[in-house]
Formats: sequence, structure tokens, C-alpha cells
Amino acid sequence: MINSNKVTTMRITIMNKIPMKIKMIKIIPLKIALIIMAFLLVNISARLQAAGSLEITPERPKEFGMISLSFQPDGRFGNSDSLLAFIYCFSEFKPMPDAYEIPLLKLPGQSEFTGKFLLPDFTVFGMIKVFGYRTGKVMIDDNQGKMWDFLVLLDSEKLLRGANSKAGLSYMGNMPENFSRTVDFRKALAYLEKETKAYPNNIQAQIGLTSLKLDLKRISYDDFTKILEKLTKKRFDLGNENDIRAVSRALRTLNKSKQADKLERRFAEKYPDSKLAEESYLSKLSAAESFKEFTKLSVEFFDKYPSSNSRQRIFSAFVTSFLQLNKLGQLMNILENIDYVPPTVYSQIAGEVISNSKLTPGFNKNQRYEMAIKIYNLAMKGINEENFRDVDNRLKPSYLTPGEWAIQREHVYGGIYETRGNIYLLQQDTANAVKTYRQAIESQGSLSGVKLFEKIISLLNGTGDEKAALEYCNGAILRSMQTANLLKQHKKLSEKLLSLGGREYKNYLDSLQKQAKAIRLEKLKYQAISLPEVTGVFGRLNGTFLDIEDIRGKIIMLTFWSTWCGPCKSMFPAIEALYGFYADSSDVVIASVNLWEQEGDREEILREFLKETEANFPIYIDQTDVIPRKYGIMGLPTTVFIDRAGTIRFKVIGFTNEDDFILESIDKIDFMNSVWK
Repeated sequence: MINSNKVTTMRITIMNKIPMKIKMIKIIPLKIALIIMAFLLVNISARLQAAGSLEITPERPKEFGMISLSFQPDGRFGNSDSLLAFIYCFSEFKPMPDAYEIPLLKLPGQSEFTGKFLLPDFTVFGMIKVFGYRTGKVMIDDNQGKMWDFLVLLDSEKLLRGANSKAGLSYMGNMPENFSRTVDFRKALAYLEKETKAYPNNIQAQIGLTSLKLDLKRISYDDFTKILEKLTKKRFDLGNENDIRAVSRALRTLNKSKQADKLERRFAEKYPDSKLAEESYLSKLSAAESFKEFTKLSVEFFDKYPSSNSRQRIFSAFVTSFLQLNKLGQLMNILENIDYVPPTVYSQIAGEVISNSKLTPGFNKNQRYEMAIKIYNLAMKGINEENFRDVDNRLKPSYLTPGEWAIQREHVYGGIYETRGNIYLLQQDTANAVKTYRQAIESQGSLSGVKLFEKIISLLNGTGDEKAALEYCNGAILRSMQTANLLKQHKKLSEKLLSLGGREYKNYLDSLQKQAKAIRLEKLKYQAISLPEVTGVFGRLNGTFLDIEDIRGKIIMLTFWSTWCGPCKSMFPAIEALYGFYADSSDVVIASVNLWEQEGDREEILREFLKETEANFPIYIDQTDVIPRKYGIMGLPTTVFIDRAGTIRFKVIGFTNEDDFILESIDKIDFMNSVWK
């Protein structure tokens, strides 16, 4: 059974990802705090079933046509007068869409927001979500994870080649986070079948459909390979990157890697600016056998692919390799000759100069500070000067809208401000350290860590600005980011400034924590998804079975895992704790499903695994590996939360740490209890 004190502690330390730019609250007296908390809870319950709706006219636009958007918002955008539509336009030939944004305006006296958008050339399919702010916080309506979409007509009756194919692939996962939609293999199958019927020569759709049928156990592996053999021998468009990718994957599945390599190499040589060419170059870069070769290839990569979404990652590895060899001077000389060096690169170097004296042999402490500040100022130049920001904007990947890129850059800039604050802190320049830490929190928003809050609270305490320190303590608690040290500071400041002690302080802290909980539940309302009702029967080692139909009407948490999955094993104590916590509840079912095991007797594999791993919660087995596809399972571990009607409302992929997983799971279960009771 989970320790109740641990539950309480973990409840208040849950890392809440509040949208960026949330303002620090003022010091709140107890009665006012309770009123605010009550308002938040009432506000949630008053709009539990709220949902925005987007009408696209025409529903099936023609090629190069105009679409009109009419958006009826729910309450998440407050009293906004204007919003933005983020539109992702897919073509048949590119692996990634091009992203656009248009204003949605509300006419006086009207409740809906409207806008128009002219389809770019070669658009066959598009997805849309709505973006806006409410009291400084970013708000997004993505239609409960499904996004809104449109398919483009060739004529009055037939869709363009690739329209159904792109729609189907969009439901199969593996999309960048900004335009990913809830995985739905049934919809994917239906769209791909329509595409192959309308365009039998669409090799990408044929291969995608064949692979999906195998995953869903519609065909045997032998039939799968026979179909792939035939498809790879068909004629296809050697100038279509998506066709090349599909055929290459099929060839590798058939153990024909040399043919796949040859096919990709020829395409990359003919189309050096393509995404496939970039990926081939990255493969060559990762295979570099010497520091000299890695340096040469990296510099060439920066020049060839200035807007690559891998650019920052390569720069980080590039800088790290030089600094590990204590080659600071050589690194700075090379950077001077590279166009568009990201500000984060100089911030990274400045931080290392401060912390690693070996980079500047013969320098005293003050000289190291001066060197670090000189390098850091290059980063600030990239943030503050308009022409450098223009350059930064030109590096935007095509699949990000300008708004998404701006938010991403604000988070990056926040990290740079934090580095500068660390330098000021080491220089004992408290005033400037506080100033830049404030900038870091404002820019990083939800990405600001509790350590950053602890630093600024400590500095404010040291300078005698205890009122501001308490404001940041309250802000951290409302974000659900707390440590023992932060709570100790909060108690001390509350006792001194608010004359709260004993029970009064406990009530005050409880009120803040309840507000934090209300904020988390408010956010969950807009994170909830709606996957169709699911069914399935799972076996158990003791010979019993679980039929989802038998526990309909309960809230169900199912974790899908496998014995070979390291993170899966790491999350067992968290599942165990949740199972104990809800042991006396007749309304909540906590269980797990073992699947995708390696070759052999699954039950025997599981028995051997459980000899070394404690697990008192129910573990079921999916012998067919079919049922998880109904849940849209793409990787392990994956946890789904199912409401009383059998609809999946939340899906969590991966595992970070025990405390966060437990508390976020409790939040989701509490939310579902209050909403879908």
C-alpha cells in the first residue's frame, strides 16, 4: 500500500507544465486565496463539456482554391478579439508539410472568428489547429488531439493523388509534435484503402497499407513479404521523395539494404536540398572516424542545411567536442567563419568558460569572467539586434508556423538569460543576477525549472526583498513545482510577512496547493482526447481473463509494457503505488498488459521476469498483439486512461520518474471522476 504521506508529498511536487508567461501572483491572504480556489473549481465545472468547433468551407476545396474558416471557441481563449489558425499543408512530394498561419477575427457583435486562406501550390491535404492567448498564457485548440483537416479535390468528384494517403499517414503517428494527431489505425486503414482504390499506382500508399495490414494481423508475414516483393518491382516516380522513402523501407524489410542505399544515394545526389539528402549527410556525419573528419563534415553541414531542425543538435555536439579537447581558441576561430551561429552556441561556450578553468590556461578568475561575458555578449547580440533576429527567423523549419517558431525561440532565449544570470551570480552581482533570472522565467515560461525559482528566491531573500521572494514561492507552488527547501522558505516568509503560524499557515499552503490542483485540472480539460470505445480480452498467468466489457462503468488505467523495455521496468514501483492507493476503490481499475515479447513462450518469459521484479498489481497478456493497435499504441511504455463509457481520454507515452507519473495519473483519474461520472 502506498504511504499516505508520500502521496501528499508527491501531490504537491508534481511538475505542472503551465503555459509560458504566467505572471507571479501577489501575496494572497488566506480568505482571498480560498475564494480564488473556489472560483477556479466552479469555473471548471461550469465548462466541463466545452469544445471549440471549426467549420471549413468548402469541406473539400479544389486545387489552388480558397477556404473560409469559421471558428466557434470554447472558454479557453477568454475574451480575445483575434486568434490565429495554424495550417499545415501537405504535398504529395515532400515528407513534411509547409506550415502557415492566418488571423481569425471576430466581428463586432459576433461570437465566431473568421478568416480566409488560399491553398498553396501542390497542397493535397491539410490540418488545422487554433492558437491564441488568455491573460498572457498560450492556449491551443487542436480538436481534442484530432486536429481539423481537409482533403483537396482534383475535380468535382475525385480527390487529388495523395490526399487520402496523407490523411491516412497522419493517423499513424511519427509526426513532429506541433502537428501530431491522436493515432487511429482504423481511420488510417480506411484512408489508405481509398487511396489505393483511386490511385493503384501510388506506391507509398500501397506499401503503407500493406505494412498496416500486417500490424493489424490482417495478413500473414509471408503474404506481407510477397506483396512487398511485387511492389518494389513496380515502376514508381524516381523524383518523388516520398516514393523513394517508401520503396527504400520496403527493400530494407526484405533484407535488400544495398539496393535501398543505392536508391537513396542516387536521389540525394540528384536532389541535394532534399530532406533525404540531409539525412544521408547526417548518417555520414555520425560515422566520422576522427575529430578532423567530424569537424570538416559539421562545418559543411552548417553551410548546406542552414534551416535543418538538426542544426542545434549538431552545433551542440560540435561545440562539446572542441571544449572536451580544450580547443577554445580554435573553436572561436571556426565559428567566426560560419554564417548564422545560433545564440545558444555562444551561451553554451560562455557557461563552460566559467565552470572549466582548463579552457583558459593562465587566466585568473576575473579574466575568465571577462572572457565569458565577451562570448556571452555574442549570444545577446543574436537575441537583441533586429538583423540577427531576422537571420534567426530565416532558419525556421518549414513545418513550424512563425508563431510556433517564436515561442520556441522565447524558450531558447530564456535558457540564455539563465546562463547570464549564473555568470552574474558567480561575480556576486546580485542585482543583475535577479534581473536576468526574471527574464529567464518570463521567457521560459512552463519550462522554467524549480532550481531557477530556488535561485531567485534565495537571492531576493539575501537582498531583503522578502515580499518578492514570497511572490516567487507562491508562483512556484501554483505551478506545482516544490522542493523541501522551497517549502521551508515559503513557511518562513509566510510566518514573517503574513503572521501565519501553525494551523493558519497549513491552511494557507493547502489553499495554494488546491489552486495548483485546480489549474492542473483546468489544463487537463483541454488535453483530453476522445478515441472510440475499445474492447478486448486479455489473459493472465493464473488462467483468468480480463474482458474490458466486464469492467465497463469504471475508470481504467492500463499500462502496456514488455520485459525487454528498460523504462517499463522502471515504472513498476509507480504502478504498484497507484494500485495500492486505489485498492479500496470500487470505481478505479489499475492494471497492465504485457505485449510485443521476443520469440519464445510468452508466459514463461513473463514468469522468469517476475521472479526478479516485484509486481502485485494485475498483469495481463496480449498473445495476439492486435488489441493494442485499437488503442493506437506506437511504443512502450504507453499508458491509457479509459472513462466509464469505454472511451480513451488520455494517453501517456514513455516514463520520466515515479513521483511525476503517480501524481499526474492521480490528476487524470480525479479529473475523469469529476467530468465523466
